[in-house]
Amino acid sequence: MACKVCKKKVVDESAGYHCEKCGKLFEEAVPSWNFSAKINDYSNESIYLQFLGECGSPIMGSDASEFHQKVQEGDTVSVKQAIESTYFKTWQFVLRVSLDTFMGSSQNEQGPRFRYTCSRVYESSVSQ
Repeated sequence: MACKVCKKKVVDESAGYHCEKCGKLFEEAVPSWNFSAKINDYSNESIYLQFLGECGSPIMGSDASEFHQKVQEGDTVSVKQAIESTYFKTWQFVLRVSLDTFMGSSQNEQGPRFRYTCSRVYESSVSQ
């Protein structure tokens, strides 16, 4: 769930939703996409890509409020179909990549750690 004003994550409290960025309490919050997916390219290299906000809508085929409503209604068949319909499709992504640090280090046994976040997504026009 996200703040209506700044679109940042809100905390669900007994009196409503609290936005830490705005410092305000709201009665309602807006459903927002926040998920990760394993993405492969043609070289068979894969990464975990994080989708935030509106970047998730083209992938999932609906906006977050529609999907949230299905989940709240307990419509597990539609939820499962929506998720499975995303498998094995070709997309083009504009990514934001950042070097991830943990306890002051950006290295682990496998090398540097990167965080990949989707900035924009386009349905690919490449035929298979």
